[in-house]
Amino acid sequence: MGFNEIALMIFCVIFIFIVKKIFSMFKSRKNLLGKISTIELRGRKMLLILSLALVGFGIAYAYNIKDIFSIVYILIGVAYAIISTDKLYIAENGFCFDGKFVEYKKIKKWTQINNKFFEVVASSDLKDVTYTIPLDDTSSKEFAIIIKQNRAKPKKVKK
Repeated sequence: MGFNEIALMIFCVIFIFIVKKIFSMFKSRKNLLGKISTIELRGRKMLLILSLALVGFGIAYAYNIKDIFSIVYILIGVAYAIISTDKLYIAENGFCFDGKFVEYKKIKKWTQINNKFFEVVASSDLKDVTYTIPLDDTSSKEFAIIIKQNRAKPKKVKK
């Protein structure tokens, strides 16, 4: 097995991982109930530019060399472009970030780390999970208010 075959297998594994992440992004959004709003994530424009550059590189590679790698480059670039369009989705029962759904009632702690990141600690089945969300300063403050309001909602009593 040569270097090209090993590299192709590595790229295919990367592509499978990216496709799995895309499916988890769309699957987690199905858990959102009620009115859904979004907040832009910081740094996603650069990811989109780089993924489109990878698509362009794949097209140029296909035109000049006509190799299977060009198709892999294009597929990975398109998949990363889809991931770069992801946002922070906020609903009445929780929020979705990076293919993960977090309910407000499971949030233990939330804080703005610095002017670039916001951190949420939520309980899960086995241990607490920390989510680091890339948000700018104004979005972090807005998101903190949303969490505080939704955590303070009285729990519905079943009759």
